[in-house]
Amino acid sequence: GLWWRVSAIGLSLGFYEGFFGPGAGSFFLIGIHLLLKAGLVKASGTAKAFNIAANLGAVTTFASAGTLYYSLALPCAVASILGNRLGAIYAVKIGPTLVRSMLYFVLVMLLISLITRFVI
Repeated sequence: GLWWRVSAIGLSLGFYEGFFGPGAGSFFLIGIHLLLKAGLVKASGTAKAFNIAANLGAVTTFASAGTLYYSLALPCAVASILGNRLGAIYAVKIGPTLVRSMLYFVLVMLLISLITRFVI
């Protein structure tokens, strides 16, 4: 049922986010869109809740291990909040067409990055 799919998305992508990280939000969006049959804008919004939960789990673990660089993390977090707010406003305003286009762009760039980093 629904709870098994939600749990599978959260556990598997939460692990990925904590261990590796890049593109997790896009993977959350895809999982919610495909497995839970949500529209792209709703999937994007819902993915934010999944992503913040995964990030909070990871940041508390890294902070408790003393591996968090606060002087970089805090200003970057504030800038990220502002950028995310602007992006969300724009995504809601423009709708699924922009979300789909940006999703494809980000996934292609992520794929290129991962290939060049780990294969080549």
